[in-house]
Amino acid sequence: MIPRYTRPEMGQIWSEFTKFYSWLQVEIAVATARVEMEGIPYYVPDCLKKYAKIDVSRIEEIDRLIDHDMNAFIRAVSESISEGMADDEFSQVEIDVVLSHLHAGLTSYDVEDTALALRLSTSTSIILEDLDALRVALIVSARRHQNTPQIGRTHLQHAEPITFGLKLLNWYYSVDQHRLHLAANRYLWEVGKISGAVGTHTHLSPEIEEVVGLKLKIPMARASSQIVSREGIAYLMASLANIASSLGKFAADIEHLSSTEVREVFESHASGKTGSSAMPHKSLQQFSNPNKSERIKSLAKLVRANALVGAENIDIRHEQDLTQSASERVIISGSLILVDYMITLFTRIIGEMYVDEGRMLENIWSTGGVIFSQHVAKALMDKGMPREDARGLVTKLCQKAASAKKPNFKRVCERDPEMVKWLTPQELELCFDLNHHLRNVDKIFERFANEPN
Repeated sequence: MIPRYTRPEMGQIWSEFTKFYSWLQVEIAVATARVEMEGIPYYVPDCLKKYAKIDVSRIEEIDRLIDHDMNAFIRAVSESISEGMADDEFSQVEIDVVLSHLHAGLTSYDVEDTALALRLSTSTSIILEDLDALRVALIVSARRHQNTPQIGRTHLQHAEPITFGLKLLNWYYSVDQHRLHLAANRYLWEVGKISGAVGTHTHLSPEIEEVVGLKLKIPMARASSQIVSREGIAYLMASLANIASSLGKFAADIEHLSSTEVREVFESHASGKTGSSAMPHKSLQQFSNPNKSERIKSLAKLVRANALVGAENIDIRHEQDLTQSASERVIISGSLILVDYMITLFTRIIGEMYVDEGRMLENIWSTGGVIFSQHVAKALMDKGMPREDARGLVTKLCQKAASAKKPNFKRVCERDPEMVKWLTPQELELCFDLNHHLRNVDKIFERFANEPN
């Protein structure tokens, strides 16, 4: 993944060094388990810990010659062990004993899948922390704007009034659902295996596998072939795609709300920011491009595409082929890095955004009050007018109001003979009372009273 969209902590997890280091941790755990279960010399894991070095450039050099990164890793690590033990005056016999137990009885994916589970565990924890930070930003902003009136939009058309806080509360609820799902299902992809070339434990017993799992603090697959089945990875990719899709939806809303015709919400506008190489007016807050939101929308496409590849990777022939291997090297790290970046970026957007409350109120009344049409129709039906008659009358009056130079639906209603037969001035006034429309917002927020601050 390119540095522009990579945060340091997540990027480090998916670096080549950390990959090989995690492989070494699995090798050490297996050797330690074999000391306990098989009685191999006690100093084998100690020497692996002390003398094995990760030299990425050397591993890559060997890999270019033999085209097998696991064998290149083993050869490079063996070189460092031999050199270190020789410097400390171990005998050649002792050195050979240690090297003979390195990767003994293991297939490549015993190490790779188990090490992958370690990195997935760390990465999942980071994503959960990111989601927690976003939840806090959203609930704080939602409460700040709990009673900030805003027009609701369906099909990008004015619908009925909401509050901006309620919109943010809906976003919070979505993020909270993602967090719950990710935390509850992480056991599906944080799974290792030490079962050999076809999953039969021919060379290393199931008991050794169990000990390795305990030492590395990850569960082991109850059954596996040469690899851990890829359903768990597919679930992870789908979960990340769902998170990315929600972020893309939120970002699209901000993008629309910042448009010149709407002008209700803007991304933070840092001093010196330039929004266009051609148009100087783009440097102004009210005309600045929502580039962070658009960036999130753009990256969400990649994460969704990666989820499809994750599902395709379940389809592996018999006990193993390599049709999932190359793509996994791209999609797993790529999606985790991107989602980590996207969540953090959107948290920043929420924390720094500018909300024009006056413009929101102006937009509510910009259509002359026709957005209260359902309330007027319902008031007529409550007084006994048949549904179709009520809807027909209100639709006719809405059309009359909308065609005027200065639309005023309330005034049209007040002057209509049929309307005044059914509704008193007080009843009609209540239909256009913004507070009456939003009277239950506080009750909705009460459901979230115990959420983080």
